Amino acid sequence: EATSYSTGLVHLDLRHLRRGMEGTIALAGALEQCSALTLLDLSFNEIRDEGAVALAECIQGFSNLQTLGLENNKIGVQGCRKLCETLKGLRSLTDVNLAHNELGKGGNGTLLAEALSPSTSLTRLTLGGSLLGDHGATALAGVLPRFQGLRSLDLEHNYISSVGVARLCSSLDK
Repeated sequence: EATSYSTGLVHLDLRHLRRGMEGTIALAGALEQCSALTLLDLSFNEIRDEGAVALAECIQGFSNLQTLGLENNKIGVQGCRKLCETLKGLRSLTDVNLAHNELGKGGNGTLLAEALSPSTSLTRLTLGGSLLGDHGATALAGVLPRFQGLRSLDLEHNYISSVGVARLCSSLDK
């Protein structure tokens, strides 16, 4: 079995493979053997909602995971909701990249903010191009003061007006 030797794997970067949803679902089964991962990057693979759900279920117990990269994967409302459930339990995360997915649709900006709030060790959060809007920015502003170590926050291309920017800025002063 290909996964029998991978239990000590700590760094897995599979960006740009374009394996899609089916490939991600298959990979999720194999990843169960890799619970020692500290970095998992599946960016640019078009995993969509179904792949995100399978992945979220797989990585629930990855207590050492520090870096999660899922940029530009066409993750929508349902995939985001399942990821949010999982993110709540991944308290060792320091770097999360969920940019260029449709995370802000359906009120998911609030869910995402709540999901990330237990991860007070975050130093980098990348959510650019995720359709957060003012509603998502306001929700994120509510949890930003918890991230004492946050050094990088990317919210580019999120349709955030001056109202949302003001809320984010005032939360950073706390």
